[in-house]
Amino acid sequence: MIGVMTQPGRSVVPEVWEGTLAGRLPYIAFGAGPPLIVFRGLGFSNTNPTGFQRCLDPEVRLRSPLARGGFTVYAVNRPPGLGVGTTTTADLATDHARGLEAEFGKPVDILGISKEVLFAYTEAL
Repeated sequence: MIGVMTQPGRSVVPEVWEGTLAGRLPYIAFGAGPPLIVFRGLGFSNTNPTGFQRCLDPEVRLRSPLARGGFTVYAVNRPPGLGVGTTTTADLATDHARGLEAEFGKPVDILGISKEVLFAYTEAL
């Protein structure tokens, strides 16, 4: 777990841990409370940030208020190693749905960023 301290006892970024949903979708998580799933926007990498990069990660910084508001935020990425031109949005939505079902087994709140709002919309249907 990583946290950056600016003053004794006060962290700018929450403690972060990581895992995978259904062994396929990498996520970083932080906070305490009911889960809030954030489908991360498109980026250059489908892997979790490591080391000090976690402290700089906009997903952590921008979503920290949600964690302080009583949620456990799960910032979920797309699976690594996707083939170019071989994966559809429907395939990714199915991966996300299976991962959430396997991890939580019940409906959860979802926030989609950028194109990933399509996955959140698909989950709502």
